[in-house]
Amino acid sequence: MQAISDSIAKFDSCFSTDEACYSFLYKIKWPEGFRCPRCNHHSAYRIASRCSILYQCYSCRHQTTLTAGTLMDKSRTPIRKWLLVLFLISLHQIQINAAQVALTLQITYKTAWSMLHKIRQLISHADEHEKLSGVIKAAVELYAKEQHSPKYDSSKESSIVIACSSSFCSASHFKFKVIPSAHLNERRLLRSGVMDFTRNYVTHSCTNDIIIHPLYRMADSRFLRRQYKHSIIKLKACFKGVGVLHLQSYLDYICFFLNNPNLDQHSLLHKLTSLCFNRPISKNTLLPLAI
Repeated sequence: MQAISDSIAKFDSCFSTDEACYSFLYKIKWPEGFRCPRCNHHSAYRIASRCSILYQCYSCRHQTTLTAGTLMDKSRTPIRKWLLVLFLISLHQIQINAAQVALTLQITYKTAWSMLHKIRQLISHADEHEKLSGVIKAAVELYAKEQHSPKYDSSKESSIVIACSSSFCSASHFKFKVIPSAHLNERRLLRSGVMDFTRNYVTHSCTNDIIIHPLYRMADSRFLRRQYKHSIIKLKACFKGVGVLHLQSYLDYICFFLNNPNLDQHSLLHKLTSLCFNRPISKNTLLPLAI
């Protein structure tokens, strides 16, 4: 916990007041200045309320808040704590969990888990729009949740397509996607599964070139396998086992950091916060908050 204590001290030095948090988030939501969500007017004045700061448009008099239409909209958790969670993630990545967040922010475990869950879901939604291109390598791997009983339970095992692409002008880009059972014959990936993966996650120009091998035939893809194995070890060490229901969001969470290896902590914080503000998702699209 010493590392997290040091992180909080660093956060306090960067965002010493609530106003500093508001200023940072304001620039992310409106980088070119205020824009009314109703009429797109560029000017507003602030109204201090008991709950939050309101911005009233000079043109149409529509009132909005900094968090309206974002992940933080109508949340009872203060903005400063939301920003601290994003700050901790940008520093510790997949090595920060809900128990640590709950203790650090002095909130319930359920609230901490819900916050992290929503952030992972936004990352998953963003990942759906980023497709692989260039030279693509892909294989089938297995993920098994840690067993707490000596009795083997195959329902806790999932087959995953692990893939990466690279080109002369860009570094490797990773995707780890759970394979629906309809595309499996026991553990063997059917042709329909290959077609489903390429249709959803590969650019049109590369769809005829991709072949998804069993992992034991991937002698030339040690880099892909190593990245996956190391990531899963970290995942299991931090989260103590991830079930089938939420596995995909955790895999997309892993890939977010694998795909941004060169971002410094400030840039990673900016990118994470931009996702929370620019890709809102409704309650209907969130997976259940089963822990």
